[in-house]
Formats: sequence, C-alpha cells, structure tokens
Amino acid sequence: IKSERKLGEEAERRLLYLEGELSLGNGFLERAADFAHQLLERCPDYPNAHILLARVFRRQGKIEEAWKAINAAMENPGISPGSRLFYNRACYGHLIGKPAEAVFQDLIAAFNLEPKLREYAATDPDLESLRAHAAFGEVLARPTSE
Repeated sequence: IKSERKLGEEAERRLLYLEGELSLGNGFLERAADFAHQLLERCPDYPNAHILLARVFRRQGKIEEAWKAINAAMENPGISPGSRLFYNRACYGHLIGKPAEAVFQDLIAAFNLEPKLREYAATDPDLESLRAHAAFGEVLARPTSE
C-alpha cells in the first residue's frame, strides 16, 4: 500500500507539472502559476516546481521574482541542485544584474553537471550581453571537473 501511495503521489506530481507546462506553453500564465503553486505546496522539494514558477514569472516580465523562485530551490535543503537550477539561476541572475563572477560560478556548476549546456549558453538570448565579457569564452572552454 505504501508503494501504491508513492506511485499515486508521483503521478499527481507529474500531472500537475504537465498541466502547468501546457498552460504556460499556451499562454495561460495565471493557470500555469496556479499549477506551480499547487506543486510547491504538495512537493516543496521538487525542483521542477520552482523552475515552472520561475518560467511563469519570466513570461510575466518579473525577472527578479524568477530569480527568487530558483534561489529558493537552491537554498532548500531537500533539493540537490541540478544543472537546470544552476543554469536558470545564472540566466536570471545575469538579467537582474548580479555580479558576473556569481553568474559564471553558476554556469560552471551547470556545465560540470551537464556539459552540453555549453552549446546552449553560446547562443542563449538571456546571456547575450554576458558573452561580451572577457571571461565568458574562458568559462565555456573550461574543462569539466570530474
């Protein structure tokens, strides 16, 4: 019965996330935000709930709120930050004017976890002005740490 309950919780989490993604993709931002908030209430340790909420804020033009949503996930002791959290915090951090060094630290952490993100960062519109920074090329070329 315990494993059935766990499967039910996982299915509910996935359904809420997919509903949120579909709503966001179709431009229903308030609906997507509702799904993100439901996810966060039920599963505060689910990184994608924070990412979904941040994406809603991004689409609403609330970049500072997007950064705060990602940072809340990063500070949550129940979450082991993955590449998407580091990468998103770097992007939103750059867009709100966080120091380049902090943005680069998050990018390096994201690249170490998922090296293919380097290719995306090279053309990501959110990082366009950061690419002019002298250290950007060095960060992209830096070998992945083991």
